[in-house]
Amino acid sequence: MVNKLIYFLTCLLITFEGPLVFAELRDPTTPPMINGKNTPQINSSMFLVTGIINAGDRKLAIINGEYKKIGDEVLGSRIIDIGNNTVQLEGPSGKITLFLLGKPIKHVAKEDM
Repeated sequence: MVNKLIYFLTCLLITFEGPLVFAELRDPTTPPMINGKNTPQINSSMFLVTGIINAGDRKLAIINGEYKKIGDEVLGSRIIDIGNNTVQLEGPSGKITLFLLGKPIKHVAKEDM
């Protein structure tokens, strides 16, 4: 009697678990799809801007330890603008604004005395 019960429960378990066992599993480390292509998602935490030179028509930024100018590529994104404390990138993920040393610079207005 016990053997029949175990056999019945095993068959029942296989019947209901079968579709779940054969379901397609997605690898969580796979980069997201953009326009049907596997393209890594780029975000501002992947970049570190440690210096900006903005002297008239000479604009350079130190990004991840390398000197870059407008038009150069960094991790698959193209530099489209270099400001006084920001760098604008455009890539598969869209536009990204990078700030010097990772955060916006706040200007404190001094009151006249």
